[in-house]
Amino acid sequence: MAYAGYIPVVQSKFMLEGLFSNAKFAQLMGSGLFDAATLASVIDKGGDFANVPLVVQAPDFTHIDLTSDAANTGTRISTNTGKIPICRDVSQVALTQVDRVRTGEEWIGKMSLSAGNKIAKRSIKQLDRILKATLTAQGTHIKDITAASTKTVNIGALQDCKTLLGDQAADLSIMLIHSKAVNNLYKELSGSASSGYAANAIVAGDMIRNGALNSILGVGTIIVSDDLTKEYGTGSSTGSDEYWTYLCRPNAVHFAYQEAPTFSEFVDSRVPSTMYTLSWRMEYCLGPKGFAWNTTANPDDTSLGDNTHWIVATEDHRNVGIVALVSQAT
Repeated sequence: MAYAGYIPVVQSKFMLEGLFSNAKFAQLMGSGLFDAATLASVIDKGGDFANVPLVVQAPDFTHIDLTSDAANTGTRISTNTGKIPICRDVSQVALTQVDRVRTGEEWIGKMSLSAGNKIAKRSIKQLDRILKATLTAQGTHIKDITAASTKTVNIGALQDCKTLLGDQAADLSIMLIHSKAVNNLYKELSGSASSGYAANAIVAGDMIRNGALNSILGVGTIIVSDDLTKEYGTGSSTGSDEYWTYLCRPNAVHFAYQEAPTFSEFVDSRVPSTMYTLSWRMEYCLGPKGFAWNTTANPDDTSLGDNTHWIVATEDHRNVGIVALVSQAT
């Protein structure tokens, strides 16, 4: 085919265009949550894992008696390297020669844009899966209000959640939240103002769009995404599902993506010129700072979200710049 030489490069660019044109992914990139400084060249070199520096801390000081000649013993600390897994995701479509004639070459470009958009959504789901696993492994950065008298997201619970980061709570300037959960915030703000329709519209609409909610919570960026998956509760009763809301500091997550996504075209040798397969492949890695992957195997989706596969790689919990509020929604 005449375009066989340049089509992989063109479709690779189309896929990246689809990735960054996804509104929620673009918000994540623009929020400053991701830090790719240590990973920028890792993905295109291949391998199953990306090496990242662990956050280490000098041992606490102890007083030494000036009159003593006793030997001082050292305190063992963690090493200064760790790893996070590289995700390899593929989207593949099979079509016939008739399909190609019917759709034309432009269709392949549109499919590349679609593949990029899908990988954007998938990466947000993977981030959600990893954050749940790592924060569960860490243990002290989660506030669960599902058994409280008020089980839904509210201003007070979010403020209490921020305090889990101690004296660095003010650094938590990015919030990731599901639309069901943020709706409860709107209800709370509306209800606290007045039961009148006009007041509700002003508080839950114009003031929020103008940044009032950001000011109340002390966060600069609020990203609402339904790609943050809910955890299904027992039975099918409304309100039993759990939603995780994340409060993050800038540069809290290591992130890198393949600068040249792979586009491939195959012909089925059993039926040459009849059946074609188009494949888009993207490699990327995600890992919150302060954690490392602690198994030798590159994970599937299920094991990626298994908290037993992640270890805390910092001595000070405040180096983990993410906290989570677990709630229900009405």
